[in-house]
Amino acid sequence: MGIKILRVAEVALDSRLAGSEAVYTYAADPDTQVGQARFVPLGPRRTLGYVIAVREILEQELGFPASALRPLAERVEGLDLPLAVIDLLHEVSRQTLTPLSVCISACTPPGVRDRLVTQWEPTGQADAALTPALAETLLALNDKPIVQGKGRSVPPAVLRHLRALEKQGLARKVTHLLSSREKNRSSTQLRLTSDTAKVEEFLRKSAKKKPAQALTVMRLQGSEASALEMEEIKALAQVSEATVKALLAAGLLEPVEAGDAVRGEAPNPNPAQAAAIAAISQAVSQRDSVNFLLYGITGSGKTEVYLRAAEATLREGRQVLYLVPEIALTAQVIAQLRARFGARVAVLHSNQSPGERLESWARVKRGEAPVVLGPRSALFAPLHDLGLIVMDEEHEGSYKQETAPRYHTKRLARFLAERHACPLVLGSATPSVETFWEAEHDSVRRLDLPVRANPQARLPEITVLDLTSGYRKGQPALLDPALQDALAETLAREEQAILFLNRRSYAPFVVCRDCGHRFECPQCSVSLSLHRRANQLRCHQCNHHALAPEECPQCQGTRLGAFGAGTEKVEEAVAALFPQARVARLDRDIARRKGALEE
Repeated sequence: MGIKILRVAEVALDSRLAGSEAVYTYAADPDTQVGQARFVPLGPRRTLGYVIAVREILEQELGFPASALRPLAERVEGLDLPLAVIDLLHEVSRQTLTPLSVCISACTPPGVRDRLVTQWEPTGQADAALTPALAETLLALNDKPIVQGKGRSVPPAVLRHLRALEKQGLARKVTHLLSSREKNRSSTQLRLTSDTAKVEEFLRKSAKKKPAQALTVMRLQGSEASALEMEEIKALAQVSEATVKALLAAGLLEPVEAGDAVRGEAPNPNPAQAAAIAAISQAVSQRDSVNFLLYGITGSGKTEVYLRAAEATLREGRQVLYLVPEIALTAQVIAQLRARFGARVAVLHSNQSPGERLESWARVKRGEAPVVLGPRSALFAPLHDLGLIVMDEEHEGSYKQETAPRYHTKRLARFLAERHACPLVLGSATPSVETFWEAEHDSVRRLDLPVRANPQARLPEITVLDLTSGYRKGQPALLDPALQDALAETLAREEQAILFLNRRSYAPFVVCRDCGHRFECPQCSVSLSLHRRANQLRCHQCNHHALAPEECPQCQGTRLGAFGAGTEKVEEAVAALFPQARVARLDRDIARRKGALEE
C-alpha cells in the first residue's frame, strides 16, 4: 500500500462564532495560500476564516480518516491578509498565550459579511447538450454576470441552475469585498473655522447648553488647517451627524472641497532635528531595524522629525505606521499628516463606524494609503512593506491592551520592525523607565532634541521646594511660604492659579495616636482614605466604604489622626489662606457628581 500525502490548510475562525480553540484542518486546493480569506464548512453552516498555514502531511498523521476531511469553499477576494500580518498573529498568540482564534479578531475588519458580494461567471462552453433551463442560465451568464449579495437576491430556481453549472465546470462564483468607492460619496470635507474669537465665544457662552457641539469643537482645536470628512469628525468626537450639521449651520465648521485643502509649508528643522531626521532616514534606506528613542522636551519638534522621516520612507516606496496612544489625539495628528501627505493617509480606530473602518482598511490593503494613523489597534493594519514605525508618547499606559489578547504595543512594534527590516521610533518627553534604561545601555539609540523648535517659546521656570524645612523650624505648613507668596501675587494681578495633587480625599490614611492602629480595607489590605466632606473612610481600590469612626476599634481611644494630604485638605488650606478668592476643586469625587462641572 503506497504512502498517501495530503495537502491541508489550517484555518482560524473567529472565536465568537466557533469557540475559543477554533483552528480547524481542511483539504487544501492547489490555489490555497497562507493569508487567504476563505469560506469553510462548519457543521451544517458556512463561516469565514483565514488560512494561517498550508502543509503536506501523511494520511496517518491526520488523526482521523481522510474521508472526513472537508474541502475549503470559495475565496473572498480583497480580504486576504498579508503574510506579515499572519506572522504578527502568531507572535501575539505566542507572547500572550492566547488562542489564534481569539487573536484573529484583532486583524480582521468589522462589518465584512454585510459588504460581501458573490458574482457568478461563465468558465466555458458546454460540450454536451444541456437542459433548456441550464442552457438559458448559461446564456444569461455569458451576457452578464449574475450578482448575489445583501439586497441582491437570486431566485432559488436560478441558484439551483448555477450550482448545477458549477458542478459541470461551466460556471464559477467569485466572492469579493464591495468597495464604498462604488457608492456616490461627497467630495466635500469640513474644517474648524479659523475665526478663533468666534470659537472662544461659543465655548464661553454655549458650551453648557450644547456639550456635544462644544466637545467636537475642542477636539478639532489645533487642526484648523486640516479638512476632515463628516464621518471622521463623528468618529473622533463620538457625536451624531445632527451635531456636525448644527456646527456647520452655526459657521463653526466650514465646507472645503477635497481639492482645495490647504497644504502646510514644512518648517526648516533646527540642527538637532536635522541630525535626528538624517539618522532615521538612513536607517530607512538601509533597511535597518534599529530602535530609536526620540527624546525631546515638549515643543521640541518631534512631530516634524516624524513627518520628515515619513517623507523619506514614502520616497523609498514603502509604508508608514504612525501610532498614537489615544483616539482623542488623532485629530491634531490627522491635521499634520493630511497637510503633508493629503489623501495618502488612512485612519484606523475603534470609534469609526464598521463601514468607515472597513473602507479605511481596504484602502490600506489596496495600497492607496501608505500612511496609517491610529492607536494600538492600527498595529494590525494590512501593511505589506513597512518602512517606518512611529510610536508617539511611547510611555503611555494605553498602549497596553486590557482585554484578550493582552498585548503590549511596544513589543509587537519591535517584532514588526524586525519582520519588515525597518526602524522603530519611540518618541517621548518623559520616556518609560525601561526604554530610558535601554537607551542608557545602547540597546536603543537615543536622539536628543534639547531645545524648543520655536526659538521664541520659553520653558516655564520650575522651582523645587524642600517641604521638610518647615518641620525643622517647627512651622510645618501644607503650602510652602514661597508658594503662598506666588499665589498671593497671582490673585493680586486678578489671574488664575492651578494646583495639582495626584491624590484625592482629605488624607490618605488614619492612625490611632494611642495604640498605632491603622485603618485598612478588609478586602484589599490597603489604607482607607479619609473623605471628610462625606465623613467616610474609603478604599480607592475596591470602593469599600464606611462611616469615619469616632474611636479606635482596638483600644477605644479617641485620638485619631488623619495623616498626609489629599485634594480636600489642599482646598481647605487655600480657602483659609485666601478667603476672598473663589476656590474650586476638581477630582474624581467631584467629576462623577451630576452637574458638578457646570457649577
